[in-house]
Amino acid sequence: MREPHQILGVAKNADATTIKQAYRRLAKQYHPDAAGQDTESHKRFQEVTDAYRALRALSASEERIAASAAEATRAYEQPRAELEPEEIRRGPSPTNAKPTRAGGPDAAGEKGARRAAEFFETLKQAGTRPFRRRGDDLACSLDVPFIDAAKGGTHRVTLPNGRTVDVTLPAGIADGQQIRLRGLGIEGSAGGGAGDAIVTVDIEPHPFFSREGHDIRLALPISIAEAVDGAKVQVPTISGRVWVTIPAGSNSGTVLRLAGKGLDRGDGESGHQFIELIVMLPDSPDTDLADFVRRWPAAKSFDPRAAVGLS
Repeated sequence: MREPHQILGVAKNADATTIKQAYRRLAKQYHPDAAGQDTESHKRFQEVTDAYRALRALSASEERIAASAAEATRAYEQPRAELEPEEIRRGPSPTNAKPTRAGGPDAAGEKGARRAAEFFETLKQAGTRPFRRRGDDLACSLDVPFIDAAKGGTHRVTLPNGRTVDVTLPAGIADGQQIRLRGLGIEGSAGGGAGDAIVTVDIEPHPFFSREGHDIRLALPISIAEAVDGAKVQVPTISGRVWVTIPAGSNSGTVLRLAGKGLDRGDGESGHQFIELIVMLPDSPDTDLADFVRRWPAAKSFDPRAAVGLS
């Protein structure tokens, strides 16, 4: 069995962006919408999807290990003062103290003694005063099935520090969109606030749906009889199956629209679902159909490429 890196065609040290780009390119190439009835392409699509998921899981594990190591290191660090006192930066100012005659120190000598005492007290306090610092953010990704992303809802994610939390995704969330979880990052020091957890959403490709903005597209195979005579067929949508009327005389490339069956736009309205019809011949040769086409006069006179300038 090949390694996930080999399946996606990337180096073992490839970063997350390179891996994601390779996966999307291959997923688009072998997607069932593009492959049609090619079973080998369907298998390849599943293979690259499994390889990508495996690499994502490995990356998440490495992030958790790195975060744990960083947190352990930070716990042993002794924070210093945010700013050094002026006396520490430049050293004690020279005093004007001079050896005095009998009778004790003069006024300048007293001032110098006070400055020296203040300096050593400041030095003592500077070594123990904590440095207030906000904690670092944590970053992770969340793989979400296409339909779940379309509908929204709550999903569980494990952060790099090992903590498991529930994330609420809005309906119609886009691939690559980020959710910020306030205060769930690494703890701060000396009273500094905790960082945030930033979750990047990765939407998994669907076997037959694709997305364009808030609209959904679907390639729908139909038979010759359904194309010629018209028919009522059931069609999947992100909210369940519905009945759709195929107009008589439909061709491959004919597009039907299901109003409001797309993704939530956030303004109380939804996008649409567009259905592209694809006329399919039977898998096995049909001798009756072949004999009919040979006897059909219009079959030889009709030029389907003339309308698009390719004849």
